[in-house]
Amino acid sequence: MISSVTRFGATALLASALLSGARPLGIALGLMFGSIAAASGQTTHKNCYEQIGCPHSRYFQKSEIRHISCQLLRDVRNIVYKQNGYCFNTDAGKKDYGNEGCRYQNEADVPLNAFERHNIALIKRVEQEQGCR
Repeated sequence: MISSVTRFGATALLASALLSGARPLGIALGLMFGSIAAASGQTTHKNCYEQIGCPHSRYFQKSEIRHISCQLLRDVRNIVYKQNGYCFNTDAGKKDYGNEGCRYQNEADVPLNAFERHNIALIKRVEQEQGCR
């Protein structure tokens, strides 16, 4: 589960994840920065990734993400939802991303900007093409 992470570098984030037994989200993509304030549910910074950039501030191209694994596509998509207040309904979603501070039960209600909407739709298409579950 994503815990309170505030301005950790990728190395510290990986070490923290490994020590806690959590899977290191975004490390294979080269997580550059990001934080989630779990107690308040307020995001102070949104994640950006070395290989694909920032899902909240640029449009991804299919050619950039089609080589990314199903797990990492899922992580990027769900982290965008988490950072914007989505409440995960599945046990796996709750375990992996948590529901601290969530506000929206329905994906369609999550206030995403145009970049995030585009990127999530593209990620979902690539996931479907790759046969991701």
